[in-house]
Amino acid sequence: MGRISQNELNDAVNTQLNKTSDIGDKTQLQTTNKTDLVSATNEVVATLTGHQADYAHYYKKDAGSTDAYVVALSPAITSYTEGMTLDIFCKNTNTGTATLDAGGGAKDLRKYYNDALETGDIEAGAIITVKWDSANDWWQVTSGIKVTVVDASTTVKGIVQLSSSAASTSTTLAATSSAVKAAYDFASSAYGLANSAAKAVSGTYTGDGTSSKILSLGFTPKLVIIHSAYMFCLTTRTIVSQLSAMGVSTSNISATNFADYSPILVSGGFQVSGNNNSYTNSNGITYDYTAIG
Repeated sequence: MGRISQNELNDAVNTQLNKTSDIGDKTQLQTTNKTDLVSATNEVVATLTGHQADYAHYYKKDAGSTDAYVVALSPAITSYTEGMTLDIFCKNTNTGTATLDAGGGAKDLRKYYNDALETGDIEAGAIITVKWDSANDWWQVTSGIKVTVVDASTTVKGIVQLSSSAASTSTTLAATSSAVKAAYDFASSAYGLANSAAKAVSGTYTGDGTSSKILSLGFTPKLVIIHSAYMFCLTTRTIVSQLSAMGVSTSNISATNFADYSPILVSGGFQVSGNNNSYTNSNGITYDYTAIG
């Protein structure tokens, strides 16, 4: 039996491998190269190797220095692909802006999408997760950033302490509902007292001689004093009530007795009369009045 060459052996093997009856129709392969199974398999391996870094989620320990984090991937890479994710054990606390080099060059680390790192964002011993952002050419830190919340002030956002004091002048404490309610109740009480307090207004009017002239004040008075160059009088009802308070009998005194020369209290003001020999609404006479509520 004679010896065969290596080429003859390869041809014989490929002939057997490519038999449709044993392994199926090679034209149905999804590879670009359909010449033989060896070539098709090599194409698949090369493609997988080329995309190995695309979908890898690595855990690596930092081997860099402060603010310059470095990890060595296996297999090594020379560029970064969109969405590439790394979990990194950091040995140093950052002191400001920082970079990460995973084989494709040192690139900025950013937090909250596009904010530069600040001192202490990464603590020594922390494990951070980063994703590659091709559009911005930087690493986005998606977890592991130290969250520092400062006390709030009138110029800085932050946390506040609640207070139920309605008299506090603090600019750092926040009022509770009970404090707001106490302030509301106090304001309502003050408003009520102000509305119920005595009101006084003075003014003038010119008589027109009519039988009934009403002057509006915006409140209902308890006493009206009117005077002119020729007279001085009070509201009839006030005279009667004062006499009664002093124990003087007023059974023979009627408001109608004073109708022509004493003002009458009405809702929202007072009324003067020009009947007969009027003292409070004589035509053309100027009167001064003071109304007290």
